[in-house]
Amino acid sequence: MQKLPKSLYLSNRHLCNKFLLAADIIGTAISLSWDAVAKLAAITGIRTFLNFFLQREVGKLFLKLQKFYRAKEKLTK
Repeated sequence: MQKLPKSLYLSNRHLCNKFLLAADIIGTAISLSWDAVAKLAAITGIRTFLNFFLQREVGKLFLKLQKFYRAKEKLTK
């Protein structure tokens, strides 16, 4: 079994977090209680924080992969 690259895994996590946030927003719009709005605000803050760092990690991994493949390409020439 082949392992997936970490950058692909992190990109999928980032996308998953966006879908979960959208689901929370829709659920809050339907319930219309202040308790749900407060929970949504907390969840949004936490997920935004996590997405920021996930996106930063994906960017770093992408740059590393680019350097790796460029070096590999130079060696094979």
